[in-house]
Amino acid sequence: MGGGLNATTLYGNIMGSPKKQHFVSQFILRNFSIDNKDQLWVYDKWEEKEYKSSIRDSASENYFYEFSKDENQTNTELKLSRLESDCKSIFKKIIEEKSIKSLTNVEHLMICLFSAVQYLRTNKSRELIEQMNKGLVDKVLERRNLIDDFEKIMNLSKDEIRDISIIELNSSAGKLAPYFVEKEFALAESLSDEYFYISDNPITLYNHLPRPFRGNLGLKLKGIEIQFPISSKLCIVFMCPDVVNEVRLSIAKANSYKECPVDMRVAEEYLALFDDCICAKFTRENVEYHNSLQVNQSSRYIYSCTNNFDLVKDMIKSDPELKNPKRIDFF
Repeated sequence: MGGGLNATTLYGNIMGSPKKQHFVSQFILRNFSIDNKDQLWVYDKWEEKEYKSSIRDSASENYFYEFSKDENQTNTELKLSRLESDCKSIFKKIIEEKSIKSLTNVEHLMICLFSAVQYLRTNKSRELIEQMNKGLVDKVLERRNLIDDFEKIMNLSKDEIRDISIIELNSSAGKLAPYFVEKEFALAESLSDEYFYISDNPITLYNHLPRPFRGNLGLKLKGIEIQFPISSKLCIVFMCPDVVNEVRLSIAKANSYKECPVDMRVAEEYLALFDDCICAKFTRENVEYHNSLQVNQSSRYIYSCTNNFDLVKDMIKSDPELKNPKRIDFF
């Protein structure tokens, strides 16, 4: 799946492919199951309804990673299965220890590669391609209305969009993984009575720095924060190193004074999340913020170990466009 971390040697080329193919790993979904059973709660944003579903039937489509033409197959699903097999025990260790402190460098690299793959493997990638294509066609047609069949030439079919997304997954995951590696890395835990959502697009992005009239959710942009829930109680956080370094500089400057005029305890606790691998204790507000990102950036489905989807309902009521969100805006 591309260069960077030499993902090709990790996956190889395996023959055969199952019919039901997941865009969120089943071993991750099991960490959000109801009472450790093989079911979880689902909220369907399109239909605005909740129900129980088996993990096997969740976050999946038949032949999701198969090209429209047999001769182009890359065995993507089975390559993903190999990566999942390699990473499953690493995530299990994090969850059991509630810590990332004992991770080796290789385990950290594998988590970053897994996260890059997860970022690319969902329906979000196809929505981006489709919306970009439609936006470009609409803009061109505004200026090229003399060509009767221009829209027919430019519009991508569903098969073409799927094929492009599969090519992107295979070629770009290893290239994007270093963007995760370079981030500051931390783990957060929810309160005892609060639970993380996960969605059909679980790698969520937020940027602390505004960029007026420009997108600010690029993986490499200054200020970016990436969240990846790995269980109903734990969430991995990748933070822009510039943001964390600014905190380091602030603390160093404060310590240079004989009598510091500012209480730096909050900043020091924040820094300990990254420098000392202290697991953050998320407040109710922190968990709601995380879950709102899952709702906002999901394609259709939200998953949870409980049927408390009040946040989803409130968000959709306030902004109905969240049911089918725009991935890109054209001005």
